[in-house]
Amino acid sequence: MRNKIADIEYPRVLTIDDYPAMQKSDALFARKINQNKDREIVNKIFGDLNGEIQ
Repeated sequence: MRNKIADIEYPRVLTIDDYPAMQKSDALFARKINQNKDREIVNKIFGDLNGEIQ
């Protein structure tokens, strides 16, 4: 479900810019990723899961 609050998409979709903070966090985040918006973040996450941490 996507809501708009004052022209801000909620929940905010995470991008590659969020990757360093995601690596440091214990929070769940998968539902906030959209491969159509930022494919690079998806590739990084799958690379981490496959032992190819960059």
